[in-house]
Amino acid sequence: MLTRLSLRPITRRKLLLALALTALLADLILIALWRRPVPLAIEADLTVHAYMMEAKNIGNYPTFDPGKGSWTVRGRKISDLSSYLINSDPDHIGPDGIGSYFPMVLRDSEGLEALRLVVSDLALRGICQIAVFETSALSSDGYVDAGVISVTNYRDVAGKRRTCVDHVNDEWYREERGVLKPVD
Repeated sequence: MLTRLSLRPITRRKLLLALALTALLADLILIALWRRPVPLAIEADLTVHAYMMEAKNIGNYPTFDPGKGSWTVRGRKISDLSSYLINSDPDHIGPDGIGSYFPMVLRDSEGLEALRLVVSDLALRGICQIAVFETSALSSDGYVDAGVISVTNYRDVAGKRRTCVDHVNDEWYREERGVLKPVD
């Protein structure tokens, strides 16, 4: 014989209140532990322009040491990066000139965090276009190539989103390409 379980009104209220509090606590725990997607470290456009060099010359280009936060070429520390900038169309003759960009080498062992530090360092110097050579991207004919990355926004070392403001390219380039429009 089945009997109906009857609870006194006070006990029923306590039980419902306990269930509601348990559900609320579970929601709070889920919200606290919810894994939000990691924000983009770098927002960039890959330009059509590509740059190639012989693999034997890869040591002539700057490499960033994320541990020390400094640039080196062949083991020597450098502070002035302007002599390494490349501009394939300084007189603006061609319609597809991209302005000056900075060629650099990214070691195979370095990943996205090292690239974020590189972009942050260069952006603070006003360099927003970067040709990143990876030592593992050696072609069969002995060349290494890289597309030029035009950084628009990036996350600085504190994780704050910043706009890369180009101080390297001349006024024509900045106006023509709309590089100085901040995005926040």
